[in-house]
Amino acid sequence: MLCVFITAYGLGRVAGSSGGKTSSNEDPSGDGSQSEEEETAKIPFTPATLTFEDICYDVQASTGKDQLRLLSNVNGVFESGRMVALMGSSGAGKTTLMVCSNV
Repeated sequence: MLCVFITAYGLGRVAGSSGGKTSSNEDPSGDGSQSEEEETAKIPFTPATLTFEDICYDVQASTGKDQLRLLSNVNGVFESGRMVALMGSSGAGKTTLMVCSNV
């Protein structure tokens, strides 16, 4: 319990020493102007939908001259504004698919 109180006190001191700066989006001066830092922090965002079709990925076998197919005719759609979970059993090729998309 003592550690909890010490931590709360310390965090309160750190938060209180911000010099009265507000972290909200409201302008404290009330004149509608924004600081230069706030204007440059805006990053342009263009929504995009990613689709892929019939992705195959072959590698050289470590023993012999055979080719191993790690991905075979994989299709998918990642829609803009939607969260995607890449799921599958161990060894299904999830990491291989992600590595192939960076090439």
